[in-house]
Amino acid sequence: MTTTARRIAQALAARGVRHAFGMPGGETLPLLQALDEEGIRFILIRHEGSAGFAAAAAAQLSGAPGVCVSTLGPGATNLTTPLAGALLDRDAVVAVTGEGPRGLRNVYTHQVLDQTALLRHAVKHAVTLTAEEAWREVPLALRHLNAGRPGPVLLALPQDVSVAEQPRRFVDHFEPAPTSPAPEAVAAAVATLRRARRPWVLVGLGGMSEAVAAPLRVVVEALGAPTLTTYKAKGALPSSHPLSVGAFGLSSTADAVWQRALAEADLILAVGLDPVELRPQWLPGWDASVPVVTVDQAPPLDLVHPLSHCLVGDVPRALEALAAALTPDAPPPWPTETVARWRQAHDALFEEDGDSLGPAAAVRAMQAGLPQDCVVTLDVGAHRITAAQLWRCEAPNRLLQSERSVQHGLWPARGHRRQAHPPRGHGGGAHRRRRAVDDLGRAGHGGGARA
Repeated sequence: MTTTARRIAQALAARGVRHAFGMPGGETLPLLQALDEEGIRFILIRHEGSAGFAAAAAAQLSGAPGVCVSTLGPGATNLTTPLAGALLDRDAVVAVTGEGPRGLRNVYTHQVLDQTALLRHAVKHAVTLTAEEAWREVPLALRHLNAGRPGPVLLALPQDVSVAEQPRRFVDHFEPAPTSPAPEAVAAAVATLRRARRPWVLVGLGGMSEAVAAPLRVVVEALGAPTLTTYKAKGALPSSHPLSVGAFGLSSTADAVWQRALAEADLILAVGLDPVELRPQWLPGWDASVPVVTVDQAPPLDLVHPLSHCLVGDVPRALEALAAALTPDAPPPWPTETVARWRQAHDALFEEDGDSLGPAAAVRAMQAGLPQDCVVTLDVGAHRITAAQLWRCEAPNRLLQSERSVQHGLWPARGHRRQAHPPRGHGGGAHRRRRAVDDLGRAGHGGGARA
């Protein structure tokens, strides 16, 4: 017999899910068994909030949806913060919350509340599954994960629905097809970019995938444009690249340096830039007369600035289209010494006296002692601003953190150590990221990993 729980597990496995995180209850035990039967490892976490954060990290590291599981009542309410964070951070997370039997909903009140209504505003899509339609409710709900801006989906699973037989199967091959911007839109944007004499590039969380790195570098070099990234997007352009000048978004003192530099810009190319990562001084943070060209997976509805051109579609493909049309046929617009002066002005903010061991020295010492390609997590707090400003990343997704304004224990010290020191002799970033996801399983069994 194929149950609703099994249909959920099959749908997740078909999308590449290998791990699920959470705290079970009696209502979700059939789901845990189904996950195991489909080859998905369930990892016990001590708090549902941590399970949600681990699921978000797994989504970033693996490219497959992250999955978190909770029981009913307080178990479900504990997912509110991580799901809201996943919505803001564009993380494709599937949350499955247990519920009591439907027949008792109106007469039994212990730990019973309308979980779907409570969490609906923290996710892109929420559905309470039914015994009659779960076979297609599940795949239809999962379509929302990566349509437009990625984000979380909620599946509320009543106990009796979990074990209901689902003889039919909705074989769904829906995946939002990567789209390229219209050629005429690319041509218009390229014409504007070519007229620029003092361009800048700003990269946000919508441009932090590894597929973005290569075409972004070509575009940056063709424009000769100094490049800033938000904290989450660090590594989109390697920190060692001569045109990579630093990070921006949350440090008022560092941002003052970059805003003085941007005052000289005559064009900004914004790649995946989302105001959710920025403080109010970046609304917009530069003169309103400066032309802005945006590249993002979905229309940039939140950017508080007049936009000259919006290239909407798959970000790597959009950048590849720009790269093919742009050629470095003119002297670099910014003298090397000018770019170096900005970087030095930023770095001077974090210089410390003599032999004192301050926050900046601690961050630099940690980086010096770790492999260049390690994956590091940052918890939320004042320390994060210093660490995110100074930590150098040579590839995307090497500094995991949240841009939302909440506090949480991100991942455990043991998981952090395992990420920072991946097994040797296996080669390949994909293997290393899979091992990092494996190590998120320690999230519920230690203290938060903090710089």
